[in-house]
Amino acid sequence: MGLDRRTFLQQAGLALFTWGATEAGISSLAHHNRLAALLKNHQQTLAQPTSRKLALLIGINHYTAQDHLAGCLMDLELQTELLIHRFGFNVSDILTLSDRQATRENIEMAFLEHLTQQAQPDDVVVFHFSGYGGQVKMPLASKEEVLETTEIARDGFRLANSLIPVDGLSSTKKNLIANSILQETILVLAQTLSTAKCTFVLDTSFNQTPRSKHGSFQVRSLSSVADSPSSQELAFLAQLQHDFADKGLKPSKRSLSLPGVVLSAAHDNQVAVERHWDGFSAGLFTQALTQHLWQITPSSKVQVALARTAETVQQVMGRRQEPTLNNPDKSAIAYYFGLSDAPHAAGIISKVDKNNRAEIKLLGLPANVINSYGVNSCFNLVPSVENSAPLQVKSKAGLIAKVEPLAPIEPLKIGRLVQESIRMLNRNLSLKLALDGDLNRVERVDATSALANIPAINSAVVAKEQNADCVIGKVFTALEPVTTNLDNSNQPFTYGLYTAGGDLIGETMGAEEEAVKVAIDRLQPQFNNLLAAKWLELTSNEFSSLIKASATLLTPEIKSPLWQRSTLVALDTLPSPKKSYLPILQLKQLITYRS
Repeated sequence: MGLDRRTFLQQAGLALFTWGATEAGISSLAHHNRLAALLKNHQQTLAQPTSRKLALLIGINHYTAQDHLAGCLMDLELQTELLIHRFGFNVSDILTLSDRQATRENIEMAFLEHLTQQAQPDDVVVFHFSGYGGQVKMPLASKEEVLETTEIARDGFRLANSLIPVDGLSSTKKNLIANSILQETILVLAQTLSTAKCTFVLDTSFNQTPRSKHGSFQVRSLSSVADSPSSQELAFLAQLQHDFADKGLKPSKRSLSLPGVVLSAAHDNQVAVERHWDGFSAGLFTQALTQHLWQITPSSKVQVALARTAETVQQVMGRRQEPTLNNPDKSAIAYYFGLSDAPHAAGIISKVDKNNRAEIKLLGLPANVINSYGVNSCFNLVPSVENSAPLQVKSKAGLIAKVEPLAPIEPLKIGRLVQESIRMLNRNLSLKLALDGDLNRVERVDATSALANIPAINSAVVAKEQNADCVIGKVFTALEPVTTNLDNSNQPFTYGLYTAGGDLIGETMGAEEEAVKVAIDRLQPQFNNLLAAKWLELTSNEFSSLIKASATLLTPEIKSPLWQRSTLVALDTLPSPKKSYLPILQLKQLITYRS
């Protein structure tokens, strides 16, 4: 007999009384011999009169055997608000597993109970995972498997990607055992769904290379490879495959055979990171993706949303994190649900008091804009109504802005959407500089003292602990240790500037043996350039302006566009150029900007 949803939630709740789940306790949630019954019950479920939208969201900050993450639960909040208020999901159709609830067996059984057993052919399904990813050694069963696998094969085993649940790792005296969810299991589970309208969002990474020594972000992948998967996970996967075999089917191990689309935060050989902004932390990928989905025009293709998301991520991480779209369905719109009349939005009203003052969650604004958002900024209600007045920001903390109507208006309602109308920025805008961990105590003291006299710098913070616009650190001239754990204390070095994502900024290195105070004085022009770029980013209003406009960067011949940008939410769309290509430029060749 399969678990009904109420029983599952009740039993999952019992696990909250303890930090971990014992094998005996977990077994009460799922037995492998019940999987076939679950699939059979799923086939017999009565069809819903209208299509439903189901979501399973998993986020883990507090791991039992790993360094804690900080942004995974915020990812779930961002995704939940988007699904409910932008895509029309019912709250009761969204199942969230966070921290202690997100054990391996709970996640796998929740997939079968909440998604497989309920989803019908026309339903929409969203699966989201935020947490650590890793790799585990898997034995190669045959030469055929060596040819079929797309993963790294070596010495009789392959490295398989896996999602790390809260109880994802255990160890013996000799081996590290991964009680994780194999990516292959996710592929097979996806093929148990009756609908092809599926979106899998994976804000994690699998690359186990040592961490970047520069930058201010937390990486969402384990640095070590597990020696073997758990016997429970292998048994679960074997049971799923057996159920398919009973039906004369063979589940595919390739993501290209999945129904729907898979949105991944990075390629397999890259890292996915989470970032600390002022007042909140979130996955860089999830924050950018959900923000763009709040702003997309009706029925936009998923490729468009991911392209804009990738652009945002690339501005921070360069080529070290590039979001990907696997199994691209060219006809797929975002989350397989048309927005027809749904307006774009900068945020939603999340709280209203008796005096008609409200709190707004700023979900549809770029994170860098939220960081610098000023008092007296204004929002308009959407859809607009007669005798409406703008809502003016009185204070802001993290994603929450407290607002008041500028004139008496009808009572505000929770869930009402708002659009940005006036953006206020501090005229004394400045940079926040992070001091890299490579700097010793004396260097940090000297750097902090020297930065006090730099107008473009507001404050110096410790890298990886607070949000920063850039990082000052050492550049080892003989051996740059960006991704190594080697001891370079005796290596010659100079000082340079890095992006917040850890990429060295060109032309910022000085001479060897210079003092850090001298380096900071030398870098003053670079600080001014970075501040100018920050102003440009913060005044860009492509997500807010209703004016139909575009800007193009051209070569002198004008026929060769280098770069184009258009407002995204104007009522009328602009014609796209007939050709799209990048011309080859000569060194010192002049270019023209036209708007």
